[in-house]
Amino acid sequence: MDQAQNVGNTRYNAFIMRQALKNMEPVDRLKAAGIVGFFRAAQLEEAGLTRDQIRSLLRSGSIEWVHRGLYRLADAEPTENYSLAMACSLVPNSIVCLLSALRVQDIGTQAPAEV
Repeated sequence: MDQAQNVGNTRYNAFIMRQALKNMEPVDRLKAAGIVGFFRAAQLEEAGLTRDQIRSLLRSGSIEWVHRGLYRLADAEPTENYSLAMACSLVPNSIVCLLSALRVQDIGTQAPAEV
């Protein structure tokens, strides 16, 4: 019975979360889904957004088009690893290695020539 109750609680919590997301602004939905910088159009389902809403966000300037299928929140502050984050967002399952990985982890003094 405890397992059935846990399943019921999980479904109820998911329902409550979906209802809360419906009442949020689209940009806030993205942030609530954990999207804080770059994101792909495929990640919109997690935030409960449609492609029409993305077009609307583009027109309003809330998000910016970066590359085919890649967007970023307009208010996201560029960081030291901005280009590396963009490259990783463009390539699914990408891996940061060698000098770039050392730089991200603040190990060593040599910087990569190019990302």
